Amino acid sequence: MPLREAPPPLDVTPGDRALLRLLQAGGLLVVVVVAPLEAIDLDRFLVPKELAVHLLAALAGGLAFRRRHRLRTTWIDGLLVAFLAVSGLSAIQAVNPWLAFRALALSASGVVLFWAARSLPPALKPPLRTSLALAVGAAVALALLQAYGVESPFFSDKRAPGGTLGNRNFVGHWAALGLPMLVLVALQAARGVGMLGAALGMPLLAAAWILTRSRAAWIAVLAVVGVMVAGGVVARPALRDRKRRLVVLLVVAAGGLGAALALPNALQWTSDSPYLDTARGVLDYKQGSGR
Repeated sequence: MPLREAPPPLDVTPGDRALLRLLQAGGLLVVVVVAPLEAIDLDRFLVPKELAVHLLAALAGGLAFRRRHRLRTTWIDGLLVAFLAVSGLSAIQAVNPWLAFRALALSASGVVLFWAARSLPPALKPPLRTSLALAVGAAVALALLQAYGVESPFFSDKRAPGGTLGNRNFVGHWAALGLPMLVLVALQAARGVGMLGAALGMPLLAAAWILTRSRAAWIAVLAVVGVMVAGGVVARPALRDRKRRLVVLLVVAAGGLGAALALPNALQWTSDSPYLDTARGVLDYKQGSGR
């Protein structure tokens, strides 16, 4: 994948731009949509977001169907179809079919959205990646606002700091999975604005990794960094003029980690050393979620 944004080709159609705008708006919509019904707790976050994903997949899939000639089937598509097939067989035999098919529907909509994004012409993919990185940053920023004392009926007090995702673990997972997106945006940015946005978002992600105390997110960050380091070794020639950008991202991420540990927050942990306890829990396979 080239590290510089491709120049706009001449075959970008109004339909392509409509699909891009739909995916851009949908990414932010999934982050912010919440039902202000505190009686149903976690589902007031999950159900509206799932509905938004399904509607987005239906609309984007319809627009992308006309561009199916642009898609070339690869082994990745084969794996995705196989995953959906195995998931379908598993759902049929599930103890709770409702939850199983609910998860299967999300997987199917996710695959449709992936194919829709792939159908875009190359010139429109960098703006889409930037918008998705912005959606990651928005979710994390809202969670950090809650962590530092901002109250809202659209936040859940039971699983703080969950922000508009409703659960601190969800925010941690979101920040971990968003890391490669933010790094890619920084490396491919042809203008300083893109790099500046990534540099501002990186400390937010780093702070979220700490403040959410999500052990799964910590493990995911280590895994993601390992994959990116391996990719960097393979792509060293292409990264020669991007080393400064990587250094900037590392420095601001370290600043975000330090700030999260040093600044007082509004989170009410029951432990005197909550973050150290979480670090120990990552290695504890005998009890709790580690087991």
